[in-house]
Amino acid sequence: MWAPASPRERAISENSLVLLLQGLRGLEATVDLRDESAATGRVANVDAFMNIRLAPAALTDRRGRRHCLEQLLVAGRSVRYVHLPDGLDVRATLQAQLRLLQRLRPPTGPSLPSGALADVRVPWLPRCDPRAGRFGHAALPATQGDTGIVLP
Repeated sequence: MWAPASPRERAISENSLVLLLQGLRGLEATVDLRDESAATGRVANVDAFMNIRLAPAALTDRRGRRHCLEQLLVAGRSVRYVHLPDGLDVRATLQAQLRLLQRLRPPTGPSLPSGALADVRVPWLPRCDPRAGRFGHAALPATQGDTGIVLP
């Protein structure tokens, strides 16, 4: 099962059509390259940067010579076009990939009400008074009930 390597990769995948290419895993596809060559093979993996691994693959260079390879990694920056397989339901593929990413998303804890962390104190940080300037330096005069202590 494919899983994004980093949060950055997940964000790129969720917000671009590389998600469609990731949905081609296990299908036969042809990738046209910028140097006028083409690679055909079964898509083994596609990362968020559109690096495509085909295994097995057949590479046809610009002179028409065909080379059979066990696997081929095509750098994303060298991809010109990707020919999608006939009969591919693009909408269903995108929805399936989005569901997969949502399932792989790390669980988040219960949400806290706004302002709930305002009373949490970290011992090595000076307390921040909203009436004071940065890090407790007094910007306003002390009010009634205030201790009058001002951090240097």
